[in-house]
Amino acid sequence: MGLGKLWIVTASTLLLLKASPSSASRINWRSVGQVVSRNDKEYSCKCYPGDGCYPTSDAWQKLNNTVDGNLLIALPPAAPCYGSVDGVPTFDAAKCADVKANYNNEQWTCVLTTADRIHNLNSSHSVDQPVALLWTFWTNNTCSSTTPLPQSSCTRGFYGENVILAKTKEHIKSGVDFARENNLRLVIRNTGHDFLGRSTGYGALVINTHSFKDVAFTTKYTGPGGYQGGAVKVGAGIQLRELYRLANKQSPPVVVIGGECPVRQPEIR
Repeated sequence: MGLGKLWIVTASTLLLLKASPSSASRINWRSVGQVVSRNDKEYSCKCYPGDGCYPTSDAWQKLNNTVDGNLLIALPPAAPCYGSVDGVPTFDAAKCADVKANYNNEQWTCVLTTADRIHNLNSSHSVDQPVALLWTFWTNNTCSSTTPLPQSSCTRGFYGENVILAKTKEHIKSGVDFARENNLRLVIRNTGHDFLGRSTGYGALVINTHSFKDVAFTTKYTGPGGYQGGAVKVGAGIQLRELYRLANKQSPPVVVIGGECPVRQPEIR
């Protein structure tokens, strides 16, 4: 059976819900961040751990409740090979062996399928690698898997501080609002495949979109522009391998233009 017409990826189904103008206008940047003057202009620096403007544990717990317990404390993937990370006991011989065996395997790095790397604020469950980065030099190569020190500690490096495993659009909105209202650095990511390191950020609140797996094929695109052929609308957690397999299951099978790496997500243009 031959392939059907060429289809295009048109847009992500992940929509960030805007914060109300009234809440944004109430923010006093002088009270939540450091104001720096440069060339007669004032700039507000982001709030980082250790700053007086950084959210309290109560504020983080409130956010955790708002996102239905999906706020987690982020730890580097190789944390099980060290005694502790920022005061959190992390060493686990079995998990460390898994880390050392798979650390350079991008399937292991980019897909949430193996040993847990994150401590939940609720201590009720754990998930796999929601902040791992394929290109580790963007994390300052912290907690290297090649030089584990079971009796020592390592730092978080340029990984974020906390991550929301978003399951709904409301979780996304809550995270965006929290970052805006508290002047926090914000990172939105799926698999950590970004060549420029934008899937991580020191001191950031990370929103992980990996659970958004919705896909909708259409035979006739009706959006902006003159194109009227087949198209597919995908969620912000879809990876190319998943999309290719779904495209092949269509009747007749269709072709989606993506890239050569099966674990990365489609680029929306």
